[in-house]
Amino acid sequence: ILNIDNEEDIHIMLNETFNIPDAHAIAHDGSNLDVLIHHNVDNTKIGMYHILYMATDSMKLQTFKTIKVFVN
Repeated sequence: ILNIDNEEDIHIMLNETFNIPDAHAIAHDGSNLDVLIHHNVDNTKIGMYHILYMATDSMKLQTFKTIKVFVN
């Protein structure tokens, strides 16, 4: 299970300070998993960007979630 603190698309203004939402992952056995976060957000350029969250359990099963970030 991969939970992100804010799973909604994010809208920010150009040059606005941006904080990536935290995420938490739990394996099928209840243990916590590390969550890798990759993003291409550039708050100095207008556009649409993505934040990718990924977690892998001990059986090498992966789960992914993506959030869109719009810079206006």
